[in-house]
Amino acid sequence: MTAQYFIDTNVLLYAGSGANEDQAKKAIARQVLAQADIGFSAQVMQEFYYAAVRKERLKITHDEAVLILEALSPFPVLPVNRDLVLEAAALAVRYRLSYSLKLAEEAQGIRGITQVGKSQRLGRWACPRLG
Repeated sequence: MTAQYFIDTNVLLYAGSGANEDQAKKAIARQVLAQADIGFSAQVMQEFYYAAVRKERLKITHDEAVLILEALSPFPVLPVNRDLVLEAAALAVRYRLSYSLKLAEEAQGIRGITQVGKSQRLGRWACPRLG
């Protein structure tokens, strides 16, 4: 499976947040997640669950976090393997770029993702159309 947009952990966290101060970001995150051609890594899903249930300010319960993860089942999970991580680390140092940027770019080339962007509103990786 392939995806056009790689979704970062923070998009999922904002989409599920119950914190009053996150409501504007929540609306944007849900717009991002409503797009058809999105994908996640297993790491993003794992990071989401861990942060969602540990950060009390988000007000996300275990059951809610699991429901959010289950709702992602129609979308591809794009694996991150050792070779991908090592290549991204080498390129990040070589070109003095963010490791997360290089990892996303490597996933883009290897996994079939055609666009990766930074959302100014969400502050992390999200759909370029909303950035």
